[in-house]
Amino acid sequence: MRYKQSNHPTNDRPEVVTFGVNYDGAFDVHALKFMARLAEIKYPTDPHNRSYRVCCQLWISHYARQIQLAVANGAAPAISLATRNIKSQLVHSSMERSENLDRGIPGFFKD
Repeated sequence: MRYKQSNHPTNDRPEVVTFGVNYDGAFDVHALKFMARLAEIKYPTDPHNRSYRVCCQLWISHYARQIQLAVANGAAPAISLATRNIKSQLVHSSMERSENLDRGIPGFFKD
């Protein structure tokens, strides 16, 4: 049995596709086109049955959710750490600035 070469039209060069997803989970134009192309390969056009369109959309939405979940879970720890660092730096710098204030300014105290 002889296998058919699948990458023949590209002259043995891999096809590179950009795939952009931001931290909010929004896909760029290239990612949407790529997912639509994969869905068309998985569910080819059938002139006798129009349900392939629904299957394509369900397939895209399923994997879009999976990709968004992976991006969110991967980015969440880094975003949380950065937020904590920024907050701690802001508190620390505001405390340093308060040391330079005039001590003669009246304050409010609890009795």
